[in-house]
Amino acid sequence: RAAVDSSGFSQRNSSVWYDIRIQRKNKRRDCIKLHLLVDVDTGQILSVRISKAYAHDSPKGQQMLAEWTDIEIATGDGAYANRKVCNATNAQSYFRPRKDASTRFKGSGKYKIMIRAFKNDELAFLAIYHIRSFVESVFASIKKRFGKILLSIKKRIQHKELFLKTVCYNIKEWLYNLRAQELGIS
Repeated sequence: RAAVDSSGFSQRNSSVWYDIRIQRKNKRRDCIKLHLLVDVDTGQILSVRISKAYAHDSPKGQQMLAEWTDIEIATGDGAYANRKVCNATNAQSYFRPRKDASTRFKGSGKYKIMIRAFKNDELAFLAIYHIRSFVESVFASIKKRFGKILLSIKKRIQHKELFLKTVCYNIKEWLYNLRAQELGIS
């Protein structure tokens, strides 16, 4: 089972173009968006993508889900509820359809199955869908332990810093899982 989502990490510097436009130093900060695909059972991060703050989640989610063919259940919020993302994965999709979601299937069998499962038994669908909240706790853990503000100034170094935060999180989770196995607990 896997969950996909994204979250923003603040930068120390503010938006230069916005400072020029308003003709004064701005308190508003730019951010970088981190996209994660997380294994819900082990807590490990399976895939990472980094994008600009205003990039849409769907293409990144599609790329990450396409890489992993052995996922059985894929969950995510309404940003991922479209035909392309559903077709990109071999898993059963449980992306909560948005209120304005199209019910036209246009040849997409997996999207059709997902929409019909939602419409036929919404409570059962939502029970499986809500495992995606695990990815929110991963973001909270990363931000609390390693900071929610990127300290680097250059974009390239910010991307490396953000990637290293995810690597450190994965090492921490691996050690937790190793210790739990030694103690015989889940």
